[in-house]
Parts: sequence; C-alpha cells; structure tokens
Amino acid sequence: MKHPLSGWFGQASFVLLLFVLAFAPLAFGTVEHWSKTVAQLGIGLALMFCLLGLWRSSEPLLRPPGLLPLLLLLGVVAGQLVALPVWLLKSVSPHGWEAYRPVYEQAGGAGWLPLSVHPKATLQEFFRLAAGVLLYLLTVQLLRTGGRVKRTVGLVVGLGSVIAFFAILQQFSADGKIYWFRPAPGGSPGGPWININQYAAFIEAICPLALALFLFYRPPMGEDLSWRERFISFFSSPRSNLHLFLGFSFVLLGFSVFVSLCRGGIVTILLSMLLFAGLKGVAHRRAGGMTLWVGVCLVLLAVSWFGWQPIVDEFEKSIGDGWAIQDGRTTLYADILPMIRDFWLFGAGFGTFVDVYPSYKTIVSDGVFEHAHNDYLELLTDGGVISFGLMAWFVAAVVRSGWRLMVRRRDRYARLVGIGALTSIGALLMHSVVDFNLQNTAIGLYFFFLCGLLTAAVNTRYGYQETESLLPAAPRNQLYGLTLFTVLFLGTVGVVQFGIMAAAHGFSQIRQVYVSSHLDPALMRRVIDGVEQSRRSDPLEAYYPFYRGNLAVLREGREAAGGWYLRAALLRPMEGIYLQRIGLMLPPERQEEASRLLAEGYRRALLKARVVPSWVEWLLITGQRSAAMALIKEWFVRDPGTAAGLIPLLETHRFSRQEVAEVLPPSAEAWIRFGTYQEDMGQIEEAGHYRSEALRFVEREEVAKPQWFSQLIGYYQRHGRPDEALAVLRRAVEACPEHAPFRIQLGDYYQREQIWYRALEEYQKAVALEPGNESYRRRLRKLELDIEFGR
Repeated sequence: MKHPLSGWFGQASFVLLLFVLAFAPLAFGTVEHWSKTVAQLGIGLALMFCLLGLWRSSEPLLRPPGLLPLLLLLGVVAGQLVALPVWLLKSVSPHGWEAYRPVYEQAGGAGWLPLSVHPKATLQEFFRLAAGVLLYLLTVQLLRTGGRVKRTVGLVVGLGSVIAFFAILQQFSADGKIYWFRPAPGGSPGGPWININQYAAFIEAICPLALALFLFYRPPMGEDLSWRERFISFFSSPRSNLHLFLGFSFVLLGFSVFVSLCRGGIVTILLSMLLFAGLKGVAHRRAGGMTLWVGVCLVLLAVSWFGWQPIVDEFEKSIGDGWAIQDGRTTLYADILPMIRDFWLFGAGFGTFVDVYPSYKTIVSDGVFEHAHNDYLELLTDGGVISFGLMAWFVAAVVRSGWRLMVRRRDRYARLVGIGALTSIGALLMHSVVDFNLQNTAIGLYFFFLCGLLTAAVNTRYGYQETESLLPAAPRNQLYGLTLFTVLFLGTVGVVQFGIMAAAHGFSQIRQVYVSSHLDPALMRRVIDGVEQSRRSDPLEAYYPFYRGNLAVLREGREAAGGWYLRAALLRPMEGIYLQRIGLMLPPERQEEASRLLAEGYRRALLKARVVPSWVEWLLITGQRSAAMALIKEWFVRDPGTAAGLIPLLETHRFSRQEVAEVLPPSAEAWIRFGTYQEDMGQIEEAGHYRSEALRFVEREEVAKPQWFSQLIGYYQRHGRPDEALAVLRRAVEACPEHAPFRIQLGDYYQREQIWYRALEEYQKAVALEPGNESYRRRLRKLELDIEFGR
C-alpha cells in the first residue's frame, strides 16, 4: 500500500524537515534574525507541503496529544499584543498599567494599551513559539511510517555526533572562535553555540537517542553460548559494525559534555542516564541492561583520560566555606519572585524579561540579564500562571500519552526510541532549572521535535498493516483550519521579518553619517527620509522614532523631539533612556514632571551607566545637590570607570574640596582618577592634592596596585619635584615588593647618586623577579662592569 505522503509534496516536506533539523543547530544555534527567519519559513513551507500532500491523497490529519493547550498558549501570546482599554488593562495587569502610565499620561491619556511592555519582542516570541508548534505537528504527520522515523532518528544522532566531534576539537584549538573563524563574545563557545550551556543542552537531547539506537542494534546472542561463542557471534553479526559505531557516538556525545565544563550539563547528563535506565527497567525489561551500563562506564572512562580535576575545579567555583552555594543565580531568583507576584496572571509579555528585570534588580552590576537562567521562572514572569499551566498541560499530555503506549507496545524499536525521546525531553526540562536553554531557538525547536518524535515513535506501526499510525484522525475542518493558519503564518513571517531586515539594512547606511547641527540640509533631509523609511518597514521598533527624536532636537526643536521620544516610549516603556529624553524635552514650568520622568527612567534603565550622567546633571541643575552627591558616590563604588565620566560635573558645578571629599569613596582609584582629571584641566595644584591624598587609602585596600604609585611618581617627576617622587617610589617598593619596575627605578636613582652597592642590589632583585627580561639583565651587567673597572 502506497504511503499517502510518499509523493512529491510529501518528499519535499520531509527534506525540508531534515533541513531545519540540521540548519537550526549549525546556524550558530539560530540566535540571529536571519537564521530565525530561515528556520521559521522552512518549517512553514514544510508543513504547507505536508498539508498539500494530505489534501491530494484525501488522507486524514493525525491528531497528536496536547494540541489544545498549545493552541490556547498561542492565543495567550497573541492576546498580549492586542491593545486593551485602559480600564481593562488596569484590572487584568495593574503593574502592566504602571509600566505604561508615565508615558500614557504624557501622551494625553488617549488610546488603548497592550499587555506586553515590549510588543516587538512578544511578536518575535509568538513567531518562535508558533514555529515550534508547527514543527511538533509536522513531525507527527511526516513520521507516520517506520522508515521515516528510523531515517530521522539516524540523521539527528549522526548530526549530533559530528557536532560533538568538532566541538571537542574547537574547544582545544579554535581560541574562542566558532568554526575557527567567527569570534564569540566571552571567548568560550560550545560547538556552534556562543553559550556553552546551550551546547551542552543540545547534546543532552541527542545522547539518549544515541543510547537507544546503540541498544537496539546490539547483535543478538544466545543465553546458552559460551563467552568465546558469544564473541565470535558478536563480530560475525551484520549489526556489529553499526552497534559499535553507535556506541562510539554515545561515548563521544557524553564525553563532549564533560569536556565543555558546563556544570548544569554534567549533572543533567548523569541524571538523564539514570532516568533512561529507570524507564528501561520499567518499560523494556529485555536484555541490554549490561550493555547500557557498559556504555555509561565507557563515557566515564573517557572523562578519566581527559582528567577529572578541571571538572572538580569548575564545581568548586560555586561552593564556598561551609558548603554554601556561591552563585549569582540565587540572588537573581530572589529578584524574580517579586516580578512573578506583580505579573502573576498574564505576565509582562513573552520576551520582555530583559525589559522588566532592571526595575527589580538588586545585583550590583551593570551587566544585562537577557534571561532568568531558569526557564520555569521566565515562563512565569513573561506569561504568568496561565501560560505556565498551559505549557505544563501540553508536556504532561505528551509524556502521559507516550508512556502509556510505550509500555504496551511490543515493538522493540518503538519502546527504545520512545524511552530515548522521553529521556531527552526530561534532560531538557531538568537543565532548564538552572539555565535558559529553551529560550534558544534551536533548542526550543528541538524540544518540540522531540515531543513529536516521542508521539510518532510509539504510535507508528513499524510492521505497517492497515493503518500506519495509532493516532486518531482529526476532523476535516481541522485540516482546513491548520492550512489557513500555516498560510497566515508564512505570510506574516515573510512580511514582518523581511521588513525588519530591510529596515536594519537601510538604517545601517544612515548611521554612517555623522549628524550635527552643521550638517548640510540636503544630507540631513536624506537622513530623516531614511529613518522614516526604516520606521515604516519596522513599525514596532522603538529605536527608530528615538533616533528621529535626536534629529528633531537639531532641526525642529524640543517640542517636536519630545513627540518622537514619546512614540518610542509607547513601543518600549521600560527603556529608561526614552523616559529621560521625554523629561528633558519638557518646558521649565513642568520641572516637577520632568524630575519624576528622569527618576523613573534611571530606575528602569537597562544600562544605568548610560543614563546616570543626565540624571546627576539634572539633580545638580535643579538644586538637589545632596542627592546628586549620593548618586556620584554610589557609582564610584559601583563602577569607577562610569563614575570617572561624572567628574567634569563636579568641576562645572564648582564642588569644593570638602564636597569632593564627601563624594569620593575611601578608594585610591577614585581619588587618582579625580586628580588625573584636574591635571588634564590644568589645575596642577589641585591634581597634586588629590593624587597625594589617594595614598592615604592604600593601606585599606586588600591588594596595592602598582599603577597607584606610578601615576603619582610620574606627576612629581613631570612637575620638578624629585624628592617627593623618591619618597613615593620608596613607599611603592615596600607596598609592591614583587613589582620589578619599581626596583629598576630605585636602582636608577641610586646609580645617579653614585651609591653603587644599593643600585646593584636593586638591579639584582629586579632580575630575580623577572629573569627573562633582557633589558634588566643588560642594565645589571653594565653596572657590574662599571663597578669592576672603576668607571
């Protein structure tokens, strides 16, 4: 009997499915806009071809488990984008209303508002989730025959093995580059991924499938055979080569997780093997238990060859005295709990964690937390308990259905691959407790693929009889509805995603123009037209109206600029810099409103270092000097580099020495930076005061930095004060006895003073500290010769 999807449409759909499964991990984990677009369109086209094949053959659409909660979840995400009356928004999401309130009031209190506090991010998450749902449906429809299930599982395991092999090579030879040519932020990528944790999660999802195939293709051996007969029977079996290859693949995959030094990955891979063994013990009690544990032992043996010490050292980083956990995640999770409480019902909008978290952040760092490092907590913050419940319903439905059929099936392949797929799902869910792997597009797609594979593997009739699958047929009207949704999905993704790419490309040309008040009017007009074109192509992007506001400041005045900043803030109200710009554009008589907007902008800012200068200057201009001083002092402790940018404000607003002493923390670094600025401004006496005062705080520091002394020595030398320079140099030698350059400088001084034995002593100490420094060696030899020959 001919398979209904064996025609051209079915074959094209299957090829596209395999393409997406290979493309998603290889395209740098599908984190960039272009790769997300390719994956989403590939899934949409594959499902479209599949549906056309079903239409042509008049075969039914299979109805997989968990479809209803998935569709409801898509409805919730889409609902977050729908503008609501303000009274309704206040009722269902009071804190969502509070996010929009400052902007809404400035806009005159007109219009409706969505639940999401960043609609563009939520729309992108809708596309990502919809692509996962369609992939789940596509996998179930296409893998309705045993041949396709086996080809797909084989390809996925082979792909994972190749990625693992090259990831291990890359780990030791690529110098922090992906594929040996593309630099990765942070310098520690894992395979095609920038984030080593996401690489580990992908391998965790593939490893159980490799183990399942390894057990399935084990050559059969009789119980009554001797060990010699078993050995001969094993290697004479046509399955032995494939069995050994799959065993090697399993060991390679597991070994690569340990080599990655991902703590969450190492723990998860061990737990997933225990889960696999437990599931197999319950659902498939036939022979193969010894083979399973031999495979696991081979992985651990390979790790022993690599060495356990790097792994132990990695785990020790998160354990402090008294076995206390030292990990930033604990503080992060504590910060997230109030977010969940405030957006408990519908969430703040999918994809908005990065926008909302700065308002709750207590971690003293200006680093950007794009995700919660816990997929469950992020689902609660972004989608509320409704979305969390729907996702839990879907996973429970798939797992329950898969398990019930798995324990009843007699087909060995169906059981083992079902166990493998169920373990893979469990591994991803376990690792999600400490990382945000499911937020990665490639891994998120693989999660839905694995759910589809579990459903297909345990429902497919491998001995194909009257029906191919045990899944029930869906009503014909569901085929109509799915076809319509797929067409709409393809059209919307094409228009929106290509519009975003066109806008970004056009805007990149504009950004090359240096914009100032002296720019040629014709060129300024061209820049404005270009920004307008980008804004029309990507209407949900807040940065384009923000940039247009910057142009309006130069050309059209503060009122017009404020209008553009207001448009930007309505698209992304939690971006603090937009609120601050609105406040700065208000007229003097609205100073109180402006102060509230600047304060709220600072509180919400994603990168507070970018907005603190304008906030400090506003406080000083409006006479709030003590508040400004407290904020400057905070930033000198928090980030001296950013605080250095505030130093000119102290000079502009004529801070006295006493006020500066109150602002600067008891840190040598802070006082030195202030002294450097004073010298650059020509205030030589003031520079000497602050630089010399900096040394008062050296004893309080845990480690004295040589540059603290070097800057003061250089200052005294530049301004003709050799005695003071010498005094600081001697103090520097005492504070930093292991710093060879200070020894050389002191030796030079003694040589000039003809105190030869002291000069010789200092040079010898410098050479002892840096024996490989030829310059020091030459200086020492020359002095020794001069002393020997009395020169």
